Amino acid sequence: MPRHVILDFLLRKNKELNLYSHVWGHGAVRSISEFVNAIQLNVDSVEPPAYPIITKQGNFNYSYHTTFYGLYQANHFAPQVDSKKSSDLELNYYKNLQVCNWGGYCLILHEGKLVSQLSSVYAPLSLLSELSFHGIKSSHIDQAYLIADDSDPNNYCHFVLDYLSQLYFLTNVDYYPTIIFLENQCNKFQSFFYKKIESLGYEIKFLKEGESVEIEKLYMLNAQTRFTHPAYGANPSVLKFLRTYVPLTSSPNTREVLWVSRRDRRRLTDEETIIKELAKQYQVTITDLDGLTPYEQAELFDTHRIIIGVHGAAFTNLAFTNSQQKCVVELFARGNGTPSFAILCDSLGYPHFSIIGDLIETKHANYPDLIIDCEELMKLLSNFHRKS
Repeated sequence: MPRHVILDFLLRKNKELNLYSHVWGHGAVRSISEFVNAIQLNVDSVEPPAYPIITKQGNFNYSYHTTFYGLYQANHFAPQVDSKKSSDLELNYYKNLQVCNWGGYCLILHEGKLVSQLSSVYAPLSLLSELSFHGIKSSHIDQAYLIADDSDPNNYCHFVLDYLSQLYFLTNVDYYPTIIFLENQCNKFQSFFYKKIESLGYEIKFLKEGESVEIEKLYMLNAQTRFTHPAYGANPSVLKFLRTYVPLTSSPNTREVLWVSRRDRRRLTDEETIIKELAKQYQVTITDLDGLTPYEQAELFDTHRIIIGVHGAAFTNLAFTNSQQKCVVELFARGNGTPSFAILCDSLGYPHFSIIGDLIETKHANYPDLIIDCEELMKLLSNFHRKS
């Protein structure tokens, strides 16, 4: 059962019932909650005891204190901002649990019953006959660490900032449990990071769709860590850890402008005209990053002082850079996109600017094309140079 079947089911049902119908991040929590209440679904959940390994792993601030320069009001995935909220993350272990790959989402069972607090936020839907889990016979592992999230692991941004970042919490323990990933597909960038993980002495278990595994001792982060994209509020310690996976030796900021192009979805329709204008004043490197390894992508970001591009996963490479100062200009279609990379830049100390362009509808609802004001971009860069 592909994960899009689960999402399509929830969207369809909530629209039929006139309920909230967003299925990402905090929106998914509300959508699931309203649906469960509306149909009076009995979620028979258990809470097995948690045995703490690390009771405090630094002070993680989830307040997202970034200045959004109007971006907060202009996109449709703005975070829930709470300037006073902070949390401590705990690494716990649980005894005798069953981990299941349910359409790419994680179900955790204890004695045959759902453990909601540790499972995917979509897990209550697995109790419905239309979406129930029918897995193959379980295998067994003595001890394992589960890497799971409700975001798409085939997206470069989410894999690095939401999945790979979870390995940070193993840095202060002196054992090497098997690492479990829920397998969807293994693409080039995932293979790059999997090899790195294995080179550090970890064994990886890929749990295929419909497969489950019984684990005698399962290590997991506490439930309150959900929805901490990107990289636990772009926590500096987590970002420092991520840089060990793509160690750069390049000389930062030796070139001027890196223009990151998009060829398929969420394209800038007046891109050629704007690049010509930029080239009159700046040395411009143009790339769509196609075919480049994570190391090669990160090196491009590291060696340029100004990064410009349409909102997308390419900006993840900022997490690997070593520069002391950079200017990041992110282009958005009005009503589309997230402040994830503004948050990332805030943590790294990079000025982040957003330009909100006019949306051009395409067949890809969440990836519309756009057009921006070239004069606005040139003025922004001129002001940045004057102040820096």
